[in-house]
Amino acid sequence: MPKTIETYHLLPYVKHELKVQLELADKVVVETLVGVTVEEGIYTSIGSYSNFLCKPILKHLADMDALAKDCLSVTDKDLENPLDLPYRKVMMLCMLHYDVFGLINAGLAINVKTLP
Repeated sequence: MPKTIETYHLLPYVKHELKVQLELADKVVVETLVGVTVEEGIYTSIGSYSNFLCKPILKHLADMDALAKDCLSVTDKDLENPLDLPYRKVMMLCMLHYDVFGLINAGLAINVKTLP
């Protein structure tokens, strides 16, 4: 389980309009992730920020319904270690905003189902 959010945790989601929650000094905002760099952190439509201020808003793999599993040809056992799946399936999970890195369980991401 990761201890901090790293660039490689966010990069697969960049082109799929992932929402991130930013904890700024005076407020918490939700923005669309538009870029990631190792040196500068993340980019959103309103500016650039450190990865540590960002929590991606993702779907938990345990919440995947039977139709999605069937379309992706994955089983519950496959989802126990999603990074062991073929690259194409991992990228499909990222495209659908599923948490393939275990960020939700590590407290580094927000489960979309917990939002109001």
